[in-house]
Amino acid sequence: MGKKLTVPITSSRALQIALEDTKTSYFIMSNFSQPEQNPEVSSNRWISKSNRGYSWKIEIIEKTKNSHKDKGDMANIALIEVDSKSGRVIKRYYLRNILMSEYQKFLKKNEES
Repeated sequence: MGKKLTVPITSSRALQIALEDTKTSYFIMSNFSQPEQNPEVSSNRWISKSNRGYSWKIEIIEKTKNSHKDKGDMANIALIEVDSKSGRVIKRYYLRNILMSEYQKFLKKNEES
């Protein structure tokens, strides 16, 4: 049976760090819909291992109304990487009006590098 991974920064704290990040909050305020428009926003968190150790990947996604019927859903996405020990933001990716299928390709390529 595998050993359970424990890290100093919890997934909830990593999400809070990502949302409090000045650059990320600016991207969200500038590109996501206003709350009055009832946007469809979700977040996902997962732990990732690299040569630097473990980090949290935090994705904040707003599905946009600009979806293409023949190509699929589009979204505004903030992908933030937070060091699981220090809580420091390591990387930020901000994507506007990207097809979800293209985003999946981006994630796969990003995980491989």
